[in-house]
Amino acid sequence: MSADTNLDERLLKLIQETCEKPPNTPARQRGLNKLVFLIQKSGKIYYNHQLSQVDYEDALQKTWLYFCRNLCEAITAKNSYDANQGSILTWLNAYLKQRIKDAYLANQAQMAMTDLSPLDSGENARNPIENLPSPNYLTNNADQILQKIQQWLQSEKKRLRRIHIRDRAEINAHLLILRRLPPESTTWQALAQEWNIPPSTLANFYQRRCLPLLRELQHQL
Repeated sequence: MSADTNLDERLLKLIQETCEKPPNTPARQRGLNKLVFLIQKSGKIYYNHQLSQVDYEDALQKTWLYFCRNLCEAITAKNSYDANQGSILTWLNAYLKQRIKDAYLANQAQMAMTDLSPLDSGENARNPIENLPSPNYLTNNADQILQKIQQWLQSEKKRLRRIHIRDRAEINAHLLILRRLPPESTTWQALAQEWNIPPSTLANFYQRRCLPLLRELQHQL
């Protein structure tokens, strides 16, 4: 009998014993703790070297929570763990990989929106044009993020157009965000000149009204 087969059998036996215990009891909790310890000790938990340690630990913590809530009964998932569908390690790692993917996409979205960050609050804040980065890059993996932003702009066009600079309805959130998206992004200097408006006015509107909208989108990605 291979070591992997032996491990799977030990885990399955412990799962059966644990799930026989009533929910929310010390006996159930002890079983879950033993399972977590055994799985961690096995060294077979999926690890991603491209994700930061903080993001990976966060994804892993979410996975353990999912594990404890849905191993025996489906509390936050559609179905609880089913041994007939695969080993517990396969089930656990599948969920972990999805949480890692979520973290990766969130990071890519943040990169794609780097130009949408608030102005510096330090001494450089006196020159808003210099402090507004230009979105002149996107990683190859961020193409889908850019596509989602463009879809969001289209679906929310009416709402975004109602959010505009006072007495300048043509300078609205929809247009400003769209003009700043890569790869055809227009520089802040060019926008200020085109619209005959002080760059500080553009910067303040962007920070106060556009950023909250983009953060709203980012939470959905």
